Amino acid sequence: MTKSYSPALTFCATLRLSQECLLCLFVTAHLGLADRVGFCLQPGRYSPTHGLLMLSKRRLSDKKEFSFSANETTLLATRGYISAMIEDVGHVFCTHLATRSGDGSIYFGSSQFSNYTQEQLHQVNLLLTAADSAARASAYGVIVAGDMNHGPKIGDRIQGDLVDVYNAVLRRGYADPYVADTSEAQCTFCRANPLALASIEAFDGSPNGTHEGNILDHVYVSSSDGSRVVGTQRIWDEPVVFEGHSLYLSDHYGVQLD
Repeated sequence: MTKSYSPALTFCATLRLSQECLLCLFVTAHLGLADRVGFCLQPGRYSPTHGLLMLSKRRLSDKKEFSFSANETTLLATRGYISAMIEDVGHVFCTHLATRSGDGSIYFGSSQFSNYTQEQLHQVNLLLTAADSAARASAYGVIVAGDMNHGPKIGDRIQGDLVDVYNAVLRRGYADPYVADTSEAQCTFCRANPLALASIEAFDGSPNGTHEGNILDHVYVSSSDGSRVVGTQRIWDEPVVFEGHSLYLSDHYGVQLD
């Protein structure tokens, strides 16, 4: 059974904490309480965004931004997507879906839902409905990419996460070329990455898990366009040296489709 913390967040709203303030308190959790409050109470210090960026060497047109929770006022993290038509490629959607907190037994999300599966299914429906509409209006295919925070279970090697949501995407007519060959697919949120290890152990509820990690990052394509993909690979999975220190670029690795 999932316990919801939405009532507590609603109580925060009754204290007249703005959505911006709630988000600021969440993203500055690494600071001490006094520093967090001092920073977040200064007007204009934090503006909520979805944290999404799309870069291309080709011309972008028909650029859009959409929030999954435009009318919410008690969220610790806002979610949405951005999209654009990329010249000679097609419509590309970029997103970062809701993520589980710990083992998922406590729900910190929207007051509209009672667990992360419900929230993600809602987000996926909005996202893919927009992608389907773009596909019908274009001669090109559609690409839906991002940190989806869901993924399949592959034997004992890859741990599944919100698998029902992942399967719902496939049922909507989208393919996941990176995972198509399950013998080759590698984790993108991995125990081997020190930035991810603590979160993975919290997801497991145990520090003694033996799986490699999860595949949470996906590049979905329309099933009819799957044949255009000639190769896939995991990228940005090695540390870089910065000012004499060996650092990973992120707690997630990337996925590339050719």
